[in-house]
Amino acid sequence: LAFQKNATANCRKQDRYQRSICIVLVDDVDVGLQQIQAGLAWWYRQYISEQTGSERASYEAAERDAKAHRRGLWAMQNPTPPWEWRKGERLVE
Repeated sequence: LAFQKNATANCRKQDRYQRSICIVLVDDVDVGLQQIQAGLAWWYRQYISEQTGSERASYEAAERDAKAHRRGLWAMQNPTPPWEWRKGERLVE
């Protein structure tokens, strides 16, 4: 989606680790939304308040559709969200 293409990052805030929270666009297409539609990413709801109503609706619909069609990670029996996996790794250490 983005390899060797110009991208625009619309950054609205920074998280507690000073990482920018952005929507990345390539040719006016939301790369994150495309990943969610393909079942390659989760809709990370922690920043739901940072999204517009139409963004929330698009992201929710994309994830719901990917789940319903068992695309990408949703083809797995019980996919583990990255934030849960990281929490589990911290407990092991």
